[in-house]
Amino acid sequence: QLSQVDLTSASGVSDAEGWYIALDTASTGYRTERVITDPLSTLSGVVFFTTYKPYDDVCAYGGKSYIWALKYDTGGAPGSLLRGKALLQVSTGSIEQIDLATAFTEKEGRRTSAIEGVPPTSQGLSILSTPPPVKRIIHMRER
Repeated sequence: QLSQVDLTSASGVSDAEGWYIALDTASTGYRTERVITDPLSTLSGVVFFTTYKPYDDVCAYGGKSYIWALKYDTGGAPGSLLRGKALLQVSTGSIEQIDLATAFTEKEGRRTSAIEGVPPTSQGLSILSTPPPVKRIIHMRER
């Protein structure tokens, strides 16, 4: 049997067989934070996903969106691995541009603050970061 560790308020784990995060809950299931988009992983070892939390007023349409960034092996905060920009278009029509190095201020450096609007279903998050290193050896010869 696999053992998983709840990393809702932890900085990461390296000796477990898995991890999970309990998202924000509400008194009713309708207002609970949920993942409605596909996750996005990068070569630097970070996985990104967006979550959605409806407004408290059941009659109101829309809600708040959040972007999460985690080390995919430990579930901890990515810290210095975050470089570049993230683009997310939400239901309000705006395209939000987020600086990855400074945006993750909640949930121990793993979640952004609230973004007004609902994220798109499937893949709606685009990450613009430095390209992966080239696996070529450069030979330099002095003259």
